Formats: sequence, C-alpha cells, structure tokens
Amino acid sequence: MAGSREAGVGQASNACLFLLFRPGMRPGSDAISQVVAQSGCGIVSHDPRQAFSPEGIDDSWLELLVDGLTFDVLGLSPLEGVHCPGLRHDFGIAPDEIGPCEAIVIAPGPHLSGAANAIPVIRTMMGMASTLLEGTEGAVGVVWQPSASAIGKELFGKMIGQWLEGGPFPALGLTGVTMTEDGGLASDGLAFFTGQEIEIDAALSSAQPQATRLAVRLIDHLVNQDKIEHEEMILGPGKTRLRLSPMAGGRILRVSAMEGDVPGGALRGIDTDSRASALPGGEPPRWTGP
Repeated sequence: MAGSREAGVGQASNACLFLLFRPGMRPGSDAISQVVAQSGCGIVSHDPRQAFSPEGIDDSWLELLVDGLTFDVLGLSPLEGVHCPGLRHDFGIAPDEIGPCEAIVIAPGPHLSGAANAIPVIRTMMGMASTLLEGTEGAVGVVWQPSASAIGKELFGKMIGQWLEGGPFPALGLTGVTMTEDGGLASDGLAFFTGQEIEIDAALSSAQPQATRLAVRLIDHLVNQDKIEHEEMILGPGKTRLRLSPMAGGRILRVSAMEGDVPGGALRGIDTDSRASALPGGEPPRWTGP
C-alpha cells in the first residue's frame, strides 16, 4: 500500500493502541520489522522506505499483515512520535511513569475501517502489540484509546495472553469502570465494542469490590453478544437475578435486581462463575476513575 500515513492518526476509527517507551527508546522501522520477523506472527506487508527515495519519505510507518488482517504502525523513530490521549484509568502502571514516555501507535488498516471494533480484529491486534512490547527494548506499557486506559507492560502481556488462550475478556483494561452520580457503577469504553455502556444500579453497587466484579463479568458476557435491544432477564454470579434494560435510545444498558415472580423459562445464566476477573489473580485492581 504505497503512500504515507498522517502522523499520529490511524486510518481506521479510534481503535488505536499506543505503545509507550522510555524517553529516547522509541523504536524505528528496522526494530519493529525485526521483532515481527522473529516472532513468526506476521509479516511487514509495506515499508514506505522501499517505495520512495529517503528524501521523499515524510513520515515513518509500517503496515503489518497478521492472519490476513493489516495494521498500521505509526510514529516510528527517528521522526516525531505520536501524542497519547488523556487518561481516565490506569492499571499496573503509575501515572507519573507515563508522562515522560514516547509513543508509537498500532491501529487497524484502512480496509478494516468498518470492522475495527470486531473482536477478532481486536484480538489479533492485541496479540501483535503484546509481541512488539515483549520484543522491543524500553517498552513500559500501552494506552488503549477507546477507554483512555493505561496498562503496564507486564499486566498487559498477562491479560492478553490469557484472553487469547480462551480466558476472559480483559474488561479492566480494555474498558474501565466509574461511579455514577447516584452511587451506581458504569462501564467506560464498552460502547466501542457493543454500542452500549452498562450502568449497574446503586442497590447492586454498595460493596465496591463485588460491584466491580459483577461489572467485569457482565462485560465479559456482553462483548460476545449482539447489542441488547429489548429488556432481558438473566442469572448473574451467585444466581443473582438481574434485569438488563436498554435506555437512552439503547446507548445505556441499565442493570438492576429483579423483584417479584419470574416467568417460567425467562431466565438464562451467564457463563461467568469460573471467570472471576479479567485480571491475573482473580481480583479487581485498585479503584480507578472519578
């Protein structure tokens, strides 16, 4: 794919994953190409240095082909890096570690613009990103744009590895959780995948760790479902009876406890009891967000 990429801006939606590096250690095209070749996970399908004379290159980027999908890597050294978005959540990395970092970005290529939020695309991109972090000197973590979440390198590698091996969706990382004005709990970034954010009723959120665990389990369930257009009733963790009610034109999925009789056969369970958390160790991390 000959041509250039606008520095710092992926060509497909906002599905951008920023890879963070210590100052002065942001990799160039050769370093990324070497990691990709050694990993055997994909190939460099386009390098603009092979299409133009050095004098004609106005930016530094690569196109990677992984499992039939293309991803752009932008902001490579020695030219200017990319600017990370503001953060709302941090997992496994302190905010003061992020400030001095330099960043490159990986994002779905132009042909994936209509499917950049599809789970197979995101899984493939996250797997390649984990490979790049592990194989490139000076990497410290990532920032996932849809939820404005920073994730430390070690934690990112563990949670993505578990997900790719059949474990839970990394809810606390690829999404975040925040408190609502009425004392409930809401997801942040789930709408990128499903078109909906969840809001857990305050009555189910009085105990913060349990409410966060419930949010994680619901997110793991919902990212593998179609958007919920009509009210549903489900059995949650511990056989809790839950009502899922679309609100705000379908943009919000309100989660509340059910009361009264339940129609026969109306309840279905969500397979989450064995998936206590999307983080290694089975427990949610410290509270983040407002």
